[in-house]
Amino acid sequence: MKAPVALLSFCGLAATSAFVASPFRSAAPAAQRRFEPAKFGFTDQQEFVPWKERDAGARSPLQREGELDPELLNDLFRTAGADRLRETVKPLAGFAAIFRLETLVDLSSVHKQAWSRVADRFMWRQLTEEEVSCSLTMLPERAIMEEFYWTFDWNVAQQAAEVFREEFDNVHTEFLKDLESVPLPSRQGLNGIIQPETVELLETLREGECQVAVVSSLKRDATIKTLDLAGITHVPKALITPEDKHDRDQQALLGAAYKLEAAPERCLVFELTPAGAMAAHEAGMRVVCVIGGYARYELHLADMTISSFADLNALSFKRIFADVDFDPEPALQPLPEPERRRPVRVATKTRVATRGKEKTPKTETKVDVPDFPPRRSPPDEDSPNVGIRRKIVEKV
Repeated sequence: MKAPVALLSFCGLAATSAFVASPFRSAAPAAQRRFEPAKFGFTDQQEFVPWKERDAGARSPLQREGELDPELLNDLFRTAGADRLRETVKPLAGFAAIFRLETLVDLSSVHKQAWSRVADRFMWRQLTEEEVSCSLTMLPERAIMEEFYWTFDWNVAQQAAEVFREEFDNVHTEFLKDLESVPLPSRQGLNGIIQPETVELLETLREGECQVAVVSSLKRDATIKTLDLAGITHVPKALITPEDKHDRDQQALLGAAYKLEAAPERCLVFELTPAGAMAAHEAGMRVVCVIGGYARYELHLADMTISSFADLNALSFKRIFADVDFDPEPALQPLPEPERRRPVRVATKTRVATRGKEKTPKTETKVDVPDFPPRRSPPDEDSPNVGIRRKIVEKV
């Protein structure tokens, strides 16, 4: 009997050790998990992870929500404490700027060459510069069907969009190779990929400690290399690229605000199209549109329209957010006056209890209230009218 008992005990010990070492055992509770602090900014070696994995709280609202919410971000990154004192010294430090890559760097030639190759492959008409500039920030499928009117078949539009993405990557790689041989002053000149007034605005924002983010439709490596060749890699603090997997423009802008740790109500977006202005307003942000592919009257949704970045300065931020009170003070309201009550006289009657043999007299309080109508007083015996009435009664 000892052998089976020993065998059963050995099997139980082995099962227990196997359960402890099994990868399928139940996970530890969420409260015991450790989360690394969120890291902001980007470098060549560090890559951003999706925003859900960056949250440091196990049961925070950002973990439960399926999408980023402007109101949640406003409450999460509301300015308080020493940040208010910093804003008094440097007003730009209280705001954040979010740029489209196409507003900073001129990539219209790359887009036009890629679309030209797509038109040659599908035997479609060639595009004009105005049509290309209107489609810089649009999805390729939407541009093919709604802007170029090449086709109304969704399957054909998807095939053409895939061809455009491949050709765009090839043309953009060739474009960057050609720029490497050009000196930096020429790249930042009037005929370069970035204008001098754009460089001045970015330097002003950097000196004023205004946080800057860039939203790009290019891949992360291509975006960083483009900014590097333009000489402005040190300016942006955050990047939003297709690797972040945001499904629409509104979520991409909110993702940029989350990486900057800025409230959406304090963010200023720079766009080129009316659709981009609408997405910025959906995210609860202010927007400035640069006139290019669209005329000024077509950009009426924007809070401000400019022809170039030379029209902006540090005071432009104050003018755009002039109607917003970021630190409202509660209004002092006077207390209501107490109601004045008139004294009412009421007849009362009190009795005092007897203590032993001594009795206290009863006290009565009575208020004389006149009768209405007043009672007639009894007739006087000495008046002559009383005698006359008696005689009349006797005769009767």
